[in-house]
Amino acid sequence: MNSTTHLASWSDLDIFESVEEQLADLLVRRFGATNPLTLFAAALTVRAQRDGHTCLDIRRLDEIIGGALGEDAVDVDLAKLPDPEEVRRALLDEPDIVRHCEGAGSDTPEDPRPLVLSGDRLYTQRQWADEQSVARRLRELTTSKPGFDPPEADLLDRLLPADGDLHQHRAGLTALGRRVSVVVGGPGTGKTFTTVRLLAMFAASEAARVVVAAPTGKAANRLLEAIGEAIEGSESPELLVPLVQLRPSTIHRLLGHRAPLRSRFRHDADHPLAADIVVIDEMSMVPLQLMARLLEAVPDGAQVLLVGDPDQLESIGAGSVLRDLVASTSRGSSLLEGSICRLETVRRVDEDSPIAALSAGIRSGDPDRVIERLRLRTGDIQWIDTETPTESAEAVLRHVCPTYQIARQAIRDDTSDDSVGRSLDAVGNARLLCGHWRGEHGVHTWNDLVAKFLGDRHDDWTHGRQVLVTANDPRTGLVNGDNGIVLRPASGPTVAFRRPQGIERVPVVRLPRAITAYAMTVHRSQGSEYGSVAVIVPPDGSPLLTRELLYTAVTRAKNSLLVVGSESAIRGAVTTPSLRVSGLAEALSGSPANSGFNDAH
Repeated sequence: MNSTTHLASWSDLDIFESVEEQLADLLVRRFGATNPLTLFAAALTVRAQRDGHTCLDIRRLDEIIGGALGEDAVDVDLAKLPDPEEVRRALLDEPDIVRHCEGAGSDTPEDPRPLVLSGDRLYTQRQWADEQSVARRLRELTTSKPGFDPPEADLLDRLLPADGDLHQHRAGLTALGRRVSVVVGGPGTGKTFTTVRLLAMFAASEAARVVVAAPTGKAANRLLEAIGEAIEGSESPELLVPLVQLRPSTIHRLLGHRAPLRSRFRHDADHPLAADIVVIDEMSMVPLQLMARLLEAVPDGAQVLLVGDPDQLESIGAGSVLRDLVASTSRGSSLLEGSICRLETVRRVDEDSPIAALSAGIRSGDPDRVIERLRLRTGDIQWIDTETPTESAEAVLRHVCPTYQIARQAIRDDTSDDSVGRSLDAVGNARLLCGHWRGEHGVHTWNDLVAKFLGDRHDDWTHGRQVLVTANDPRTGLVNGDNGIVLRPASGPTVAFRRPQGIERVPVVRLPRAITAYAMTVHRSQGSEYGSVAVIVPPDGSPLLTRELLYTAVTRAKNSLLVVGSESAIRGAVTTPSLRVSGLAEALSGSPANSGFNDAH
């Protein structure tokens, strides 16, 4: 019997795609599944992964489906969904399909059954194995003996003195004393500053093999730039000289990515990394599956340092690893108890600045405080209270386009490296951020509006057009997230990028995948900063309208911020933390969780 027959009663929800229907069909054909509740739960489990959940909490079917439906949820009678206990009984009645595991931290022997039920959480076998693998490897690493001599403690006092920032000093002590340490903090708290000096401390030992990686090429390049800037600007550069040998890479490149098999790498448990210290930056962007592969490849004697901001947007893939690690310490006897160090002192900007205060209000989930700050309409922050942002397009364009025009002016008559450099500096000083890709709140609409305002021709290679690379390209060395600007010499259009060695011009015919980048998604902006930012807040009812999205967008601005969105949408974002269903925090702690949702706020 075809699986669609079993899912027919749910087809009017229009939330399942072919991959979910194929799974249900597989359960029917190979495993003889007949209960429509089992098939519905299995399909919904895979559907939930597309929304970032690692599993399905069967007690919260209405929330999962409501999130999947978005604005259409109001048209569906969620009360007609099956009773969670009825679904659970149906799953328990399918022992040939569903493996039943009680409690966190269960082992993961080879098992042909495609589904795993742990408490009220339903996993695919792969997601369950990855979650347990991460917990198991962290347990092994925290209890294994180091394979190298730790750095001298007095070096820490020189690099991160206690009479400087006490939180940064404690982060250093934690990294010295723990096999696995996690440094977290918001913008301006010195995560990169602390990371660079911890790297210098570890790299000072010639016997220690240090590797550094980040989830994206852009993030890896930013860390490389930060290392160079730290050496150049240090009052004691001799302490940072060991950093010269470090070359941050993407996690995929570090593990030896085997295209096109995205989850298969040269380095694994049988072929571990040649490393004594593994440092991962921008951990909020690391999904569960990649974290599992990374930890499998870490040698038993190695030390692991993880750095990131758990209040930012999670990874595109399933899971919220960094937030789970932090949350585990509030649930009981965690493997990471004493390993989490939070940087709190804002140093890069005035802690009392309007943008910093607005960010703090968003992070704390206080909508009244956020609206009060927006209504002040200081010189640093402007707010357009509207449900139809395109009606205020002129004000938005006036906020960001002067910077874009400066970028063009720099290369109008002169395309020397100096002029191109000034243009690229201007390009990096303003950005229009959207939550959506399409519609009047989306990137495509606003890219078109900016292009029209600037007088672009109807092609992608107008002189001065900003572009964003969307794929890593070993041939050119360009990585996903690199920003460039179009030049039109007589020989044909090229795109100029700022590279460590200087300005590089790449002919369009050699360019990897790239898009117009006057506007970009908040996700793509993660890890970057701009002098001036305009934020198009998603509308009420959007599944993207979360505290993390608004926080990430606002914290991209250093000097000037324009927020475009209705009061109700902003209040909705501030009061709606991203809740990803996961069992990792529980697996890392000694206390069972009452809910599968990870809410670390």
